[in-house]
Formats: sequence, C-alpha cells, structure tokens
Amino acid sequence: MLNEVPVWFALICLLLGFYVGLMGRKADRFLLQDLEQEKADLQANLEDVYHQRNMLAMALAKYSIELGLQAGIGIDPDETPDWCHVLFIDMPDGGQISYHLAPHEVDQFQNQLPAYTKPWDGTGKEEHHRLIEAL
Repeated sequence: MLNEVPVWFALICLLLGFYVGLMGRKADRFLLQDLEQEKADLQANLEDVYHQRNMLAMALAKYSIELGLQAGIGIDPDETPDWCHVLFIDMPDGGQISYHLAPHEVDQFQNQLPAYTKPWDGTGKEEHHRLIEAL
C-alpha cells in the first residue's frame, strides 16, 4: 500500500532531518564567526585610515605653526573623556579645521603640538573640505 511508510524509512528521514538541523546550526556558527572576524578586520582598517588622516593633519598643523598660524590640541567639552581631544588648525583664510583624536593618539600628538585654547568655530565636514581645497 502506498500510504504506509516503512519504519526504517521514517527513522532514516528523522535522523537525516536531525543531522541537517545540526549541520545548519554549525554552519550558522561558522558564518557568525566569519562575520565577526570580517567586522574586526574592517574596524582595524577604519582605525588605520583615521590614524593616517590624523598623521597628515599633524604634519599640516606643524607647517601651519611655522607659517605663524595657530594649531594644537584642544578639548571638546561635549565629547566623552576618551574622545575629547581635538587637533585644531587655523587656516590662512581665517577658517578652522579640526579632527578628534583616538585615545591611543593623544600622548603622541600632545608631545609634538602645543595646547590650543580657542573654541571650535562650528565648521563642519563640507567646510573642512573647502578650506583644504583652498590651500
């Protein structure tokens, strides 16, 4: 009769379903581990890009000081203690650019640049780009 399923066939199907479910959970775990590693790698790359940007900004700050402009490390009172240090650079046309420093960069930058006491002038990213292009 076609409606009857042999017991051995039902057991094989049950075991196969259990195995597929188990393998699926293992695959999900491996996928999650891969995604976590990819996230960590991307975060490391992003931190490296920001550090390179900040090193270039420090070089610009040093040259600005040599030209008689103000530049140095100031504090952002609205930021958390870990991220409150900011590299400020006065630009020749009177504008200002600024970049927050990562906590691990603060000592290196403070050892090479003076304190900056003027407040942030409110310049945003688009204005930063314009000021840099105008150099």
